[in-house]
Amino acid sequence: MDCAVAGYEMRALGKGSLAAATRDWDDPFRVAVEAQSLVSRRYDPFRLFNGASNRTHYSVAPDGRTRLVQLVSFANRPPANLMSLRVERPHRSVALYTLDSADAVPLQAVHVEGQTEYQLPQFVTYAALEVKA
Repeated sequence: MDCAVAGYEMRALGKGSLAAATRDWDDPFRVAVEAQSLVSRRYDPFRLFNGASNRTHYSVAPDGRTRLVQLVSFANRPPANLMSLRVERPHRSVALYTLDSADAVPLQAVHVEGQTEYQLPQFVTYAALEVKA
């Protein structure tokens, strides 16, 4: 079986498959990223593109109707490339909150390859995205 992640080989195991490392692991952060790629992203509640210097936190309200994606940027400057957020679950709206503004900014959906994404305006330190179902 072919493996899309370098450094691993896929083996059949029962009704599924097993990814076996073909090299020693020397970087735990790389292993975490590779594990995510090996398992798949189909169950991710959201995906952030061009957000490598951001830490993200995802939370869901008890009723499940409102979700919050918080972003903290460690770059100390606006990004060179615009970030975008893909929301995987059905929803009605996405609003952006930043430290610079008291009001939420509603974001417009953009359809890319059959998926719904939102282009994020530039922010320097913190942003929160409220996703309403």
